[in-house]
Amino acid sequence: MRKDVIKREKMEDRVLYEPNEPLFPPVKRRRWTRRAPRALFCLFLLIAATLACIYVGAKVSSRREDETGGAHTSEQNATLPAESLNGDGQLDGNATETETETEESIGESETVRETESVQDVQSVSEPTQDEVTEPPAVTDISEIELGERYIVNYTSKKIDVAGLIDRGFVHSVPYASQAPVVLVIHTHTSEKYNESAGSENKINSVVAAGDRLVATLNFHGLSTVHCTVIHDEGDDNAYLAARDTILMMLRIYPTVKYVIDVHRMILRDESGGEMKTQTTKDGASQIKLGVYTDVKREGDWQDDVSLALALRATLNTDTERICAPISVSHGGLNGDICRFYLTAEIGSSCDSVNEAKLAAQKLGEALARLIVN
Repeated sequence: MRKDVIKREKMEDRVLYEPNEPLFPPVKRRRWTRRAPRALFCLFLLIAATLACIYVGAKVSSRREDETGGAHTSEQNATLPAESLNGDGQLDGNATETETETEESIGESETVRETESVQDVQSVSEPTQDEVTEPPAVTDISEIELGERYIVNYTSKKIDVAGLIDRGFVHSVPYASQAPVVLVIHTHTSEKYNESAGSENKINSVVAAGDRLVATLNFHGLSTVHCTVIHDEGDDNAYLAARDTILMMLRIYPTVKYVIDVHRMILRDESGGEMKTQTTKDGASQIKLGVYTDVKREGDWQDDVSLALALRATLNTDTERICAPISVSHGGLNGDICRFYLTAEIGSSCDSVNEAKLAAQKLGEALARLIVN
């Protein structure tokens, strides 16, 4: 073979490998897929930092608690004798007895405190004998020794009691009259009964007794009007205020012939203490009727006395010793306004409202029996 034909292979012309086309061509990634690993890495760092902060905070709080506990321990140790502490400030083994005695003394002091607190509560809830309020004294205003006289005359006028009793009370009204015949008022509307004696009603004043009186009269066929206007409030004269009310009521109800002014008494003993009326066998307060002479003509006020005498006799016949002798006094009050005008003092300030209401019921029954024919 000719040398010029044969071409020798040189080193730089040698092909080490032939490039092959890949089996799976590379996929072109989108932008968000390239950024996802970076975002996950940042999130991991944030979570790690948060956990580290929580761990550090817990460590700090536990350290503070330990310091506080140590302070409390030092305060407790300060209360112990110096002999019970060793050089390191810790309790010595010989301090066991002292600690036990301290715990026992603390327990005893707590027991004493509990006993004292119980005694304090008992002293508040159960007053001693010196602090218990004594019940008011009781007086009998029926005054049997005055029974033959029937009245207590505070005036200079001569009253023929026997003649008035023989004459009797003759005024009457038709049965079941629809028009009002009786007016019940309260010149001293704010007068109250004994609140501590209990009440079945929120009303604890003479208005409660007036309600029972009016209900009883209406039940027995005597048409009655109840005026509960407050007349004793403020500085004005209560009787002048009540006079205006009565005049107005009489213009509204011209058929009214009887005005009953309901009060309650204040009875006092020699030392000035308030007293209670002697209740009847069935638990009713006592009653005192009053007549005033200065504002009426002679015959008119004597008619009031005649009515009061007949009413007292009926009351004491039904219930023994319930009504006191009639009080005949000077003064006008408002007796000149109406044909018949009486004051009825039912019970005292120490009587209960229930006792007064029962007495008012008996008064209504007696008055209806006299007036209704």
